[in-house]
Amino acid sequence: MNNGIGGTYEPSKCSSCSRSENEAGTFTAGPGYYLCEECAEICKLIVAQIKTDYENFERKSAKTRIRSCDPVSQSSRL
Repeated sequence: MNNGIGGTYEPSKCSSCSRSENEAGTFTAGPGYYLCEECAEICKLIVAQIKTDYENFERKSAKTRIRSCDPVSQSSRL
C-alpha cells in the first residue's frame, strides 16, 4: 500500500481486533486504519442495522407528523 510519501507500508495488525496479517488475511485500508475481513464484515452489519433503525424511526416520525397535522384527529381530541 502507498503511504502517501512515495514508499509503501503494509499493515502489521487490524486496527480493531489487533490480529496480524498472518492471522487475519486481507486488510481493508482507510485513512490511518486497517480492518481485517472479519471486522470489516461486522462493521457492515452494524451500519446496515443502524440504517434500518433510522429508516424505521423516520417512518414512525412521519406518521406522527401526519397525525398531528390532521384536522380530523385534532377535533377528536376536543
